[in-house]
Amino acid sequence: MAERFRRSLDKRDPKRREDFLAQPEMASEVLKRARSVTRTDIANVDFSAVREDFVPYAPPQKMSPRVKLIAFYLPQYHPFPENDEWWGKGFTEWTNVGKAVPNFVGHYQPHCPIHFGYYDLRVPQVMEDQARVLKEYGLHGFSYYFYWFGGKILMETPLKAMLDNPKADAPFCFTWANENWTRRWDGAEENVLIAQKHSIEDSLALLRHFAVYFADPRYIRVDDKPLFIVYRADIIPDLKNIVAAWREEAKRLGFKGLYIVGAQSFGVTDPRPYGFDAAVEFPPHGMASDSIRHEVEIVNPDYTGPIYNYEQIVDNAVTRPEPSYKLFRTAMLSWDNTARRQNASHIMARFSVTKYAQWLSALCHRAAANPKYSDDEKLVFINAWNEWAEGTHLEPDRKHGFGYLQATYDTVASLGPVGWNIQELPATRRHDTGVILHVHYEETWPELKTQLDRIGPHDLYVTTTSTAIAERIRADRPDAWVELVENRGRDIRPFLSVLRRIRPLGYRSICKLHSKKSAYRADGEALRQAIIDSLVSGNCPNLFAADPRLGLVAPKGSYIPHTDKSETYNGANVAALSQVLGFPFKRDRFPAGSMFWFRPEALEVLDKIDLDACWGVENGLADGTWAHAIERIFAVAAQHAGYHVIETTA
Repeated sequence: MAERFRRSLDKRDPKRREDFLAQPEMASEVLKRARSVTRTDIANVDFSAVREDFVPYAPPQKMSPRVKLIAFYLPQYHPFPENDEWWGKGFTEWTNVGKAVPNFVGHYQPHCPIHFGYYDLRVPQVMEDQARVLKEYGLHGFSYYFYWFGGKILMETPLKAMLDNPKADAPFCFTWANENWTRRWDGAEENVLIAQKHSIEDSLALLRHFAVYFADPRYIRVDDKPLFIVYRADIIPDLKNIVAAWREEAKRLGFKGLYIVGAQSFGVTDPRPYGFDAAVEFPPHGMASDSIRHEVEIVNPDYTGPIYNYEQIVDNAVTRPEPSYKLFRTAMLSWDNTARRQNASHIMARFSVTKYAQWLSALCHRAAANPKYSDDEKLVFINAWNEWAEGTHLEPDRKHGFGYLQATYDTVASLGPVGWNIQELPATRRHDTGVILHVHYEETWPELKTQLDRIGPHDLYVTTTSTAIAERIRADRPDAWVELVENRGRDIRPFLSVLRRIRPLGYRSICKLHSKKSAYRADGEALRQAIIDSLVSGNCPNLFAADPRLGLVAPKGSYIPHTDKSETYNGANVAALSQVLGFPFKRDRFPAGSMFWFRPEALEVLDKIDLDACWGVENGLADGTWAHAIERIFAVAAQHAGYHVIETTA
C-alpha cells in the first residue's frame, strides 16, 4: 500500500523524522547491547542454504503446510478512468516502477519483473497464473486491498473478473484500504483525490457489497466466518458500534458471522477496544531501526530520504513479545518506495533473502506452536505479493528470480505438513536422569545415538531444526520427546526453553548435549567426539546422587579459564547477561562447547533470560554472540547458586 506510514511520520518531531520506526515494545537497552550484530572481525560459518543469486522457476513438491501464508495484494496493475484523469492516460502501478534509479552505491533499483512481466490485470490469464504460482510455492492465499469510498469503488475490475473465473483459484480475503486517496499517496487530508465517507450506513453498504465475495468458496474463513481486515481503525468514528453492526448484518446475510482483524498502523495495537477478533502486523508500521544513511555512499545529490537497516528491523521484529491479544504476524521483503518518490524515498538497505526467510521462519514457528491460535488461526501474512513501487514483492524479478518464493516455500515446508505430530511434554518423569539434546546436523545423529546408549536409563528430550531429522530420531528412539525449533539461538535457546518446561518434573541430573561441528575449526569433529565421550564414559548421575551440593560436571579438558582472549568478543555481552541475572560476573572457568552434566536447581537463575528478546536471527558468527556469553556463565551461575563444579575424570 502506497506510503501510508508517512502521515504518522509527519506528526512527529521533525528533528526526529528518521526515528519514525521506533516502537515502545523494543527490548531493554541491556538486551539490545547483548544481541549479536554484524561483525567483520569475527569468523563466519555457513548456516543457511537460502540462495541470494538468481533462482529459476522450478515448482517444488506440492505440500499442505501447517501454517497458512497470506500475501497482501495490490490490484492497481490496470488502467481505469480515475487514474487516467489524475495521473495521465494509461497510468498503472508500472508507470513509476521502471523510472527508479539508484540513490546510493549498491542501491537495487529499478526492480524489473520477470515471468509474469509488466502484466495487465484485465487479462484473465494473469490472475490464473498468479494463483497457480502462489500454490506451487506453498502460500495459501491473497489479501486483496479493496478501495471503497462512500459507495464509489476503485480497482474492482480485476476482482470481479477473479470472482467470475474459477481458474483463478487462489483463496482470498479483503483488506479495506479505508483512507483518502491523495496525490501524495499518503492518505493525508490535503491533495485529496477521493475521500472516505465513514458512517454506519456506509459501513453496512460496504458489507452488503462484500456478500457476493464472502459467499465464494475461495473466500478465506476463520471458524467458518469470512476474514475481513480493516486498515485504518483510527479514522472510523464509532467503530465499536460499526463492528457490532457488521457482525449482525453478516448473520442477516446468511453467514455465521465475521472474523474481523485490525491492522496495526497509525497507533493502533490492541484490537479489543474496537471489538475486533485479532490484530495483524502491518510493516513497515511498528518496525524499529536506526538510520544508516551515514554508512552509505550517496550518488543522487538530490536525495534527502532516510535509509534504514533491514537486518536490524528483522532482529527487532522476531524479538517482539507475544501480546495477550491475538496477533497475526507479518514478514516483509525489503521496503523501498524510490519508484514513487525518487528523491525523498524511504529505503530499507541491507536486505537479503536469507534475512527475509529467517523473519518468516520465526513467525511461522510461533504460529505453529502457540496453542492460543486454533488451526484456522495459524496464519502468517507477507507484505507483499506485488508492491513493486514500494520494493516489496514475492513475484519474481530480474535480480533474484524466484528466490523470494523459493525461500518462502522452503521456510514453510520446514515446519512439516498439516497433521505433523506435535508431542505434548510428559507430565511425569520415568527416570531420575534426563538428557537435553539439540540436533542441527543430521549426519551426527548415528554417533549421538550410540553415545546416548552409554548413559544408562534416561528420559530423552530432543530439539531439532528439521522435520527429516525429527522423524529419523523418532524412528530410532520412540521413547524420545522431539520438538521442531527454528534455527535461532544455536543449541542454547532451545536448551533453555526445554529446561524451564521440564524443571517441575524433578530430575536429579540432566546432561546437555548437541551436534556440535565447529565447522570453522579443523578439529571440530574430534572436539565434539572427545567432549561427549568424556561425559558418557563415567557414571555422572551417581555423582549427583552422592553429593547434593554438586551443581555441574564439565568435560575433562574443556573446562577452561576465562581469559582476555576468551572474553575479547564476549566481555560486554557477559556483563550485560550478569546484569539481567542479578549477580556480578567474576572470572573463573567455563565448559567450552556448552556440553555438561548439571543439577537443574543450580541453573535456575537462567530462567530470567527472555528467550525472545535476547535473540535476533542467526548471523553465523563463530564468537561474540549471546549464546557464547551464556556458555561462559553456566558454571559461574551454578557457583552463585551455592553449588560446586567439577570435571569428569575420563
